[in-house]
Formats: sequence, structure tokens, C-alpha cells
Amino acid sequence: MVFSEARAEAEGFEPSLGQYVVGMRRSSKILHRGQTLSTTFPIVIETYEGPNIQGSVLLQGNIVGFLNRVKKTARATAPDVTCRTVLPLRDHLWIDMNEFFNKYRSLWGDVLPFKESPVPGDIDQRIKRFVVGDSQNRIMLSVVDHPLPDSLVSLLSDAPGTYALQTMKFDESDRTQLRDHKAHIMIEITTNANNAPIPAQIMAWVTLCLTRFYPVTGYAPQSAQSYRTSEWVNSLITPDKFDAASLFIMFCNHHMVRNGENWIHTHGMEQFCLPDVEVYFDDQARYPELLELVSDMSIYMIENGPVMALGNTTQSRGEDAIYRVVEPRIDPQHPYGRFGALGLKREH
Repeated sequence: MVFSEARAEAEGFEPSLGQYVVGMRRSSKILHRGQTLSTTFPIVIETYEGPNIQGSVLLQGNIVGFLNRVKKTARATAPDVTCRTVLPLRDHLWIDMNEFFNKYRSLWGDVLPFKESPVPGDIDQRIKRFVVGDSQNRIMLSVVDHPLPDSLVSLLSDAPGTYALQTMKFDESDRTQLRDHKAHIMIEITTNANNAPIPAQIMAWVTLCLTRFYPVTGYAPQSAQSYRTSEWVNSLITPDKFDAASLFIMFCNHHMVRNGENWIHTHGMEQFCLPDVEVYFDDQARYPELLELVSDMSIYMIENGPVMALGNTTQSRGEDAIYRVVEPRIDPQHPYGRFGALGLKREH
């Protein structure tokens, strides 16, 4: 089951709340620790009425093959994509934002201002929402004093899987922590092909700060349709070595399907306004090398933008085989993100 299948269950909880959708314009490269965000361009803020906080995390678009047709000259018209990550909290907690950003600065060498932004309709005051950043770079951070919907928790606890070449330990104690969480945090950004991947990087830096210093069980990127524990991500990602591969490890997910043939594909690349990547193959023994191939191509695009197009070729590490970029197959049981997917087909 994927997030979209749980949407109907989650949409009936409460009247919808107004939320801010924030867009950021990108600089031309991945940021590194100590580098400020002042190279980005002015921000666009838009308000909308959408599903409630619980339901909103389940929303997922699907414009298949969009990026296959996008050229650099058309990037200014690319659609905005709203990306959300939720972090279950073991305890009821109101975060002291001054304390939080002191910790954030200790990790990343950067300072982000904030201000509280009350949620319309939150009569019981169970949500504290903050606009984080300056006039050029903003995200929405909401601390919600109730747990995630049971339908979503069930999905997350049943499908950790294999992420970014690393198998995550996820035993019954981890499931229990997730099932018994008391509250949650939601981080929300809006991005498009003009500013990616900087918004996702800001979300990653905030996520890593929260998983290191607060009673967060883990985090769930909406687009990746997966859950990762705080212990897992902090064992792999360090501030002094943060790069495009770190973004892929944090926010993307490999999915392996065996149904008469073998199929590896990613979920989560829409957070960078990029297509997912897939490959079909017969010999199961080639799984490790093709997992590397899919990962390498994904990381290359995160670093360089939508530079892969139909007809391009690529080669996996350690073998002579050439793969051509082709149209993806479409399987409604495994929906891709808003930018579709690129397939890889072995030439020889």
C-alpha cells in the first residue's frame, strides 16, 4: 500500500486549515556547511485551503513523463511541487525555537530567523506553526500536538525496506516507538524546476537537526513513501560531508519488485523536481550493480538538474554495459511523482 491509498481514510478528520505554501528560488549548486543561503532569489508566498494537517501529508501528484519533455528554455513555466516530511515525536513537546536555531547554527553554521504564524481554525491551539527563514528562504514548520492518523502509521511501520544502498534496522521496538508516538512535526516546502534542490536541502538540514536533538522517532518524506529512524539517518549523514548523495539517501527510496521479471525504481525524486529512475532486468544476480546504476543516475541529476533526456546513454560502475534512457513503463500500483520517470534499457 502506498500513501495515496490511505488518503481517503485520512481526509475525514477535521475541517481543513489554511496553510502557507512557500516557494524559493535556487542557487546553482548544493550548499555546504557554513555557506549561507543569501545567493538565492526572492521568495513567493501563496495561501491555499487544503486538507488538514494530518491528511495533507498523504497528497501525491502524478504527471507521468513531464520531465521527459521539459527543455531548459521552458523551466520557468514548471509547476510548483509542495513537499512534506513528518517527524513523529515520542512525547508531547512545544519546541523553544530560539534553542532550536542555536542547535541548527551549531550544525550548519547558518542562522535562520523565524516567526510564529497561527493556524486559522485551530481553536484548541494544538498546532504551533512557524515561518522559518528570511525574505529569500522560507519553510513552514508545524508542531502538532496529536499523533499522525492510524492509517499512515500503519503504512510507515509495515514498509521500511531498503533505502539508498543501506538496509535499515527496523525491529519491533522501532515499530512500537512509531505506533506509540504522541505528537508530530511537519516540515513543508514548495519548490519548482527553477529553484530545486535548495528547498529540499533546507528541509534536510532542519530534519537532521530535529532528529539529533529532539525526541523524534524518525521521519517520513511524503514523496519517498517511506519511514527512516533517527538512529539510521544520523549514522549515515554528517554535516561536514553533506552533498547530493546525502539528499538522495535522506529523501529517496528504492523499490524492488519481482513479478515475472525484476524491476528497480525510485520514489522521491519529485522533491528535487526530477523524474524517478527505473530499470527492468532478468538476472537477479545483477541487482547490486543495477541498484548502483539507478542511484548514480539519480544523484547525478540532483547535483546537475534535469540533464538526462530520452536517447541519452549511461554506464554503470564496474561493467561494460551501456544503458539508454527510454520511456518508463506505467504501473498504477507503483505511482511515480509529479515529474514521472526515466527508464534505463541495456544496449549491449
